[in-house]
Amino acid sequence: MKIIIAGDGDTGTHLARQLSYEDQDVVLLGTDAARLADMDARYNILTQEGEATSASAMKAAGVAGADLFVAVTPWGNTNLVSAQLAKSLGAGKTVARIDNPEFISDEMKSLFRNVGVDTLVYPEHFAAKEISTALEYSWLRYRYSLHDGQIIVAGVRIPEGAPVDGMELREFGKERHRFHVSAIRRGGETIIPCGTDVIRARDTVWFTLAGGDERELIRLCGRSDSAIRKVMVAGAGKIARTLCRRLGNRFELTAVEPDRERCRKLMECCRDVNVVNADYRNLDVLRDEKLQDMDAFVALTDASETNIVSCLVARDFGVRKTVAEIEDMQYLSEAERLDIDKVINKKLLTSSRIYQMLLDSFLPTPRCLALEYAEVVEIVAGEGSKIVKAPVKDLKLPKGTTIGGMIRDGVGMLVGGETRIRPGDHLVIFCLTGSLSKIEKFFV
Repeated sequence: MKIIIAGDGDTGTHLARQLSYEDQDVVLLGTDAARLADMDARYNILTQEGEATSASAMKAAGVAGADLFVAVTPWGNTNLVSAQLAKSLGAGKTVARIDNPEFISDEMKSLFRNVGVDTLVYPEHFAAKEISTALEYSWLRYRYSLHDGQIIVAGVRIPEGAPVDGMELREFGKERHRFHVSAIRRGGETIIPCGTDVIRARDTVWFTLAGGDERELIRLCGRSDSAIRKVMVAGAGKIARTLCRRLGNRFELTAVEPDRERCRKLMECCRDVNVVNADYRNLDVLRDEKLQDMDAFVALTDASETNIVSCLVARDFGVRKTVAEIEDMQYLSEAERLDIDKVINKKLLTSSRIYQMLLDSFLPTPRCLALEYAEVVEIVAGEGSKIVKAPVKDLKLPKGTTIGGMIRDGVGMLVGGETRIRPGDHLVIFCLTGSLSKIEKFFV
């Protein structure tokens, strides 16, 4: 499959890197010659220098033979024009990143499809959805539900002193918990663990569990599941407005924003929110607005540094759950190591969601999730395939892969060494990026 990505910023380059591991024919179109040269040298992709709306640059990139064209420059209007131009020049499917929330209505989506833009992507929607989930499940960093909740994939940050802190995985398995440790994120590295690996404090551990077993997991991870009711939001920009609309009246929301016009826009679209026109960096303001009584604090200002510091201040005030939007990529790894419960990056969310959407559309194996340097995929066991011919412990699955769980006859369950896979079982598999081709051989 040939894919052309217009936009060599963080979103475009991250998406190109992810797709390069899939052995797709990827061309990155952009204007930063140095960045393009670096991408060309380091990854299995081609590059083309030129503007996203340049017909000659698109033709040089081979747009006429492209199965897919993705426009993810920082400018929404540029992306829309670029996608329409690509379609007129012969591209198959087109995707455009937008920055106007009015365009995501069904009516506008239909309009844009009629003029050549097949799919619209609004990053603020992804960010708001991620934050909403973080507030609903306060003890988790990540949560994804598969097959109507039959299988849950949960990412948990392990605190010091938790029952699983220092536990070897083979010891964890002996306790007959209905959980499978599928991946560990540690110090910027993603690990698909084996029995000798040890869970450590400050790890983010990805568990697979059957629906309904979350209470025991909360205890093992040393977390509490106290409900969040009062939330303070620093900032009233696009993400904040999208988030407040999404949350509705489920929480008591207070938003602090120094810009009067942004306050006005937020009050117009979300009348249940207590909007405070003040400086969110002023500790007296935060104290007057009862930050100390809040259950959660969400930092959505325009500055990554301010969001990081604000979350640390909120923690000092005693706030239990903190969320920070970090758009500056250089701060991401450091922010994850700090005492911030959830880090949001629109660029990575957007590229990962597009990546998942593209692969689900064009490749036979659907992706449930696209993690950092790892994937969660769902594969159906076929009649006569290698995966059904022996118990799991005897299959000699490739390194860097693990079966997290499965759905059999509509019911979620975990997979152990003695489990024998049956034709028709839906398997949930974790694998490092680039390892999928090895595991797919077991299904043919």
